[in-house]
Amino acid sequence: MERISSGLKEILERLEMESLLIWKAWKQLDLRGTERSRPANFNRGCLIVEVASSTVAQELSYNKWRIIQNINSFLGKDLVKEIRFRTTYCGSDFSTEEE
Repeated sequence: MERISSGLKEILERLEMESLLIWKAWKQLDLRGTERSRPANFNRGCLIVEVASSTVAQELSYNKWRIIQNINSFLGKDLVKEIRFRTTYCGSDFSTEEE
């Protein structure tokens, strides 16, 4: 039982580290629209990005493959395979400060 909990803890720590690195990579992107968006979730190679409006989502979707390349380059490995954009409420705070 202890081996299982140790293995689970290791997996969770790795996922947390990947999410933190993706957040940092996102902040480094120099593309129009990234200031009005933020990474929300990362699972099985798919990055879900919250955006302020459908206009921002459209703008970023034009650069989807470049964003994927830039993030993976920052990470030093091909973690992100797909990006999906999700429009959030107008009142969402898109500050890039880490919590």
